[in-house]
This record gives sequence, C-alpha cells and structure tokens, in this order.
Amino acid sequence: MALLLCGLPCRALDFGFEYNHSDHTATIVSSGTQASVADVIIPSQVSFGGIMYDVTRIAPGALCNVQGMKTVTIPKCIKSIGDMIASPRADKAVPQKCGVLENCPDLEKVTVAAGNPVAAATGAGILTSADGQIVYCVPRRIKLSSTTLSMSSKAAYIVENAFLNNTSIAKIIFPKDVAGISPLAGFHTMTQLAEFEIAGSANANYEVADGALVDRKTRTLQAFPPHWLGAPTFSVNLSKTTAIGPYAFANNASIVKITVPEGVKNFGPYTFANSVLSSIEIPSTCIVFRNDFGLFSGCRRLTSVTFRRNKPNVPAYFADGCSLLREIKFQGTPAGELGAKAFRGCGSLNSYPLNSGVRLLGDSIFAGSGLTDVTLPAGNYDWSEADWNGIFADCQSLASIDLSAVMGISEGSSFTLPARFAANCRSLRSVKMPRKVTLQENSLLDNPKLTDVIMHYFSIDGSRGGICYTEAGIYSPSIYVLSAESGQEDELPVNDLLHSNGRADLRPSFYFQTAGKAFSSIVSDYTYCVPAGATGNYPSSYQKCIREMFTLDISGTSFRTTVKCSPLMDGVRISAVDFGGQETADYSPAGCTYSKALSQLQYISIRYEANGVAMETRYPARATSTGIDGISAEAATFVTIHDLDGTIRFAGPADRQPSDLPAGVYIKRQGSCTEKFIVR
Repeated sequence: MALLLCGLPCRALDFGFEYNHSDHTATIVSSGTQASVADVIIPSQVSFGGIMYDVTRIAPGALCNVQGMKTVTIPKCIKSIGDMIASPRADKAVPQKCGVLENCPDLEKVTVAAGNPVAAATGAGILTSADGQIVYCVPRRIKLSSTTLSMSSKAAYIVENAFLNNTSIAKIIFPKDVAGISPLAGFHTMTQLAEFEIAGSANANYEVADGALVDRKTRTLQAFPPHWLGAPTFSVNLSKTTAIGPYAFANNASIVKITVPEGVKNFGPYTFANSVLSSIEIPSTCIVFRNDFGLFSGCRRLTSVTFRRNKPNVPAYFADGCSLLREIKFQGTPAGELGAKAFRGCGSLNSYPLNSGVRLLGDSIFAGSGLTDVTLPAGNYDWSEADWNGIFADCQSLASIDLSAVMGISEGSSFTLPARFAANCRSLRSVKMPRKVTLQENSLLDNPKLTDVIMHYFSIDGSRGGICYTEAGIYSPSIYVLSAESGQEDELPVNDLLHSNGRADLRPSFYFQTAGKAFSSIVSDYTYCVPAGATGNYPSSYQKCIREMFTLDISGTSFRTTVKCSPLMDGVRISAVDFGGQETADYSPAGCTYSKALSQLQYISIRYEANGVAMETRYPARATSTGIDGISAEAATFVTIHDLDGTIRFAGPADRQPSDLPAGVYIKRQGSCTEKFIVR
C-alpha cells in the first residue's frame, strides 16, 4: 500500500484506514505506536485496490500513544480530527478533549495547513481549533524561548488533557479573557510547573490566589503548581474557596501541610494523590463522595488523616499505597462506606475501627496493610453489595481475626467469607468464626502459621476448601468445632474444610465440643478429637484416627454425686464441672461433688481447654418419665450404665434395662424413687 502526500510517497507511521467506496474517501483509524521517522506527515491521499482515496478524517485515538514522533503536519484536506470543533459552542461550556495526539511522549510541535476547516496551530506548535480559541494540545516537549508559556490572547478555552505530561513549561500565563479551563487540563502531570498567572487583573472567571488557580464562579481551587517554590504550608482561603477539585494538589512535591477550614464542602477524585502531604484534617462540612477515588493514593509521606465529619465515606483507593500512614481518626462514628483498595499497601496502619454499619463496596480494602489484630463488633453485617474478596490479603503482621460476634444480613442467616478473605497472611495464627459462616473457596489461603480456627456451624461454597494451601510444606492447623446448628450435627463438611493443591501435606486436628456425631468419614492423616463417650458413635474402622479427650465417671448417693474426669490427651485440661447450673465445682482428679438432691440435676457440663481454647461439653438430662418434681430426694438411688461394644447395658435387674439412648445424664422414675444415670 502506498501512502501519497500531494502525489509524493511518504513513510512515517503504519496507518490503518477505513474506506468509503461510494465517495472514495478514507479515514485514519490507527497509526501504530512507533514512528519510523521523527517528522510525520498525514497523507492527503491513499491508494487501495488501484483506486485513489482522499484522506478526510482522523478518528479519535488514531494518533495517540505514538513514540518517536517529534512533529506532525496535518494537511488542509482533513475535515475531521478526532472530536475537535472549529470554534466554541454558544453555551460557552469547555469543549471535550480532541482524542488525538494524547500521550505522545516525544511530540514537540504540531503544524496545521492554512485553511483547515477544524484545526489550526500557533507558531510554537500548539494545536487549537480553527479560530484559535480552543487549546487542544500543548506538545509534551514543546520548544519555547524560555520555560514560560504566554498563551495567545485568542485562547479562551483549555480542554481536558491539553497539558498532559508536558515536561518543558514551568510557568503558564493565561490570557486575560480566558473563559473556561478544564479541571483535568493535566497541570498535575507537569512536575516542573511552578507558577500560574493570569494576564491583567479583572478576569471574571479565574484568579490566582496564594499560588492556586481558583474558579471564581464555583469557588473551586482547581489546580496548584506541583513544583511550587513558595512556603511548604498552604492554608485554604475560605473567602475564595469552598471546594477543592480533582487532582488539585496531585503530585505536589512542595506542600507538606494543608489546612482545610470548616466551610470547605467537597474534594474531588485524586485531589492530593502522590503528593508529599504529611497529615490532614478533613472538616465536618466536607462530604467525601463515593466516587472521589484515590483522594490520598500514593502519598508516601502521609502519616495521619482525621475525619471531623460523622460516619464519612472512604472511597476506593482512598489511601492506596500510603506506606507511612499510621492512623485514621474519627471524631464521630467510623466510616459509612469503604471502597475497593482503600487502604491497600498501608503497611504502617496497624488498626482500624470497623463497625457493623459499614458498607464494603469493593475488594482488597486492607490488602497489604499493617493490621495486627482484627475484631468485628457484634451486629448484622450486610456486606453483599460488592465483591469484597481479599479484604485482608497479604497483611504480613496480621496475627488474629475475631468474627465471633458477627451475624449475617438477618437473624439466623450465614455470614459469608469471600475468596482470599485473609490470603498470604504470613503471621496469622488464630481465626474465630461467626456462629454460622459460609466459606467460599480459598477464604483462608496460604497462611503457613495458622494454628487455631474456632468454628461453630459452617458450610463450604464451592468445590475447594475454605482453608487452602498451595505451598509445599507440612501444615497442622487445629480446628475447634464448638457447636453445630440444630439438625446439622451429622452434616458438617469437616473434611471439605481444608484443601491442598498436592504439594502441601495436611495433618490437621479437629476438636469437637459436642458428643454427637459430627463427621461422616475420616481422612487417614487427620486427627479427630471427641468428648467422653462419643467414640461409640463412629464405626470401629475410624478408631485409629479418633481420640477421646477425657473419660467421665459418675457415682454417688441421693445427696452427693462425684464426677471424675480422666484426661487422656496432651493439651486437654479440665477446669470445672457445672452441675446443671445449681453448683459449679473446680475440677479435681479426685472428683467433683454435687451436694443437692439428684432430682434437681438437669445436666452435667464439663468445662475444659484444648490447647488453650475454651470448650464445654454438656451431657443433658433427659426425663424418661414425668412427675419427678414431687419425688423425695432421699429415695433416689444411682444406677451405673456401661457402654460396651456400642451396646448400652444396665447394671441391675433385667427388667430395669433401658433402651438404646443417646449420650447424656438421665432421670428415670422407678416406682417411688427417682434414679439418675449417665449414658456414655
């Protein structure tokens, strides 16, 4: 394909075209990313299939992101260039960006042939509208006689990205009649920009106050020079400013302290991003909106942020990458909303006041932060509005997570732990789960030091376990199942809780508080620790993996009952015996005595610790007949029950043998006496 300019071949960019065969015109739709020569000339004609086509249009984006292009010449025949317009509209609004020549890192000058219907260029090479009133592109490496750009008196409007990434201008003098400057003109990307000035002194739209460019009509501080040469502190002048716009102080390398007075109403996205700001107080009058993204992102010297407003919003990327941020202070209720990656990479932030009313609106909110311990207060948590996976991922100092008081969106509903909830937390040792929790796949992923997971009723959402290991090694977490949801004791997916990709060797220990059957199968490398008398609930083939935490013997008379608990396992320590809420006795190997009438005893509860985790197994009383309240305690006797080979046998006359009963303490009416016995 030959490219022709005025009949002469040229070669500069690998242009792509769209052809209109009806009128033999062509549109440049792409250009490649590397110019073969520094001086690029847009062709006026192109040959395709032996037919000549007039090049009349450059599509938006067609001349963006081109490296090596120092100059570009646009011929008269180009009637449409991106989204450019020839002159301002009647509504006097700032026109939108043109969509061409953006992010061209080597561009020095734009030349437009005289008579082009939509575009023109200044002598310095700035791309403007045909009438010169709209400034579309100031080349990144524009060549000037000095570092000061004194803009043409014609220039009334400056569009978005007009100054994006310019590296040669240190001072901008706007014309006295400038009418509209885009809030995203790109001044924040000019790291060498030190000063603004407006020619004359009576512009109705803008002024420069204390170095800042201020929109007079909206009272918005619109931009501050990133390379400000004045004092390192700045106080917002409330008489001139009630809002601070997007990127206003972004990339500022001079201002370390900014005082924002009460009366300032709002900021914008990335207002202070990548600046050297060290601390800031956000006044109570200031509303931080959900879409004010990245307000302090990349502020690597920021140490403290104080909110004076009650229940403020913390938008996405709020302090992303602020590695020195140590504290977030709230003078009222903590945040109402937390956006995605709000505190990602805040390695010095070791605590944060979460509350049940907060709304999580994105993922990785505290990923890579310095949190050491996380405790969520009691409440119903509605965190279903967004995908909030990885909220605590990569928190290398995080040692414990306590969710024990957490409930789902409504009473009785399950609280869901998302994928990568706490992934790659190299110091995480303990996790306390809600009473009812659903773990998604890889909720707890690759936490090599995890030793204690305390659970109640749980389920798994997905085919892989909620606790997953992908790194080679031997992992021996202890899983403590304190209770099961009613009717679910036989269905807890204990063996589905953990998962390995094959390189990890899993050897966990499960500790069950309840005496009922809590798992339906075993894994040979797992250990299942059950309370006294529970081993009989499982087939004999399971016995090699099942360990009984203690044994329980009861003997006594109508007025005295002694409980003896014999620990059989390392790490299990019995602390007390609760006799139905009537008496509590400290545990003694010699026995614990109950001195009241047996008819008052409704259950016996053993309180103990397994590796320091508090547990309690209750052997409930179950009355097999009614009318026991009037029975004399003196007439009561105790009968011993033995569990042999899974068959319950009664030590007494055959006519008094009970039926096959679940484990527990029982009350039985036998004639005129009340008898109590335990089934183990």
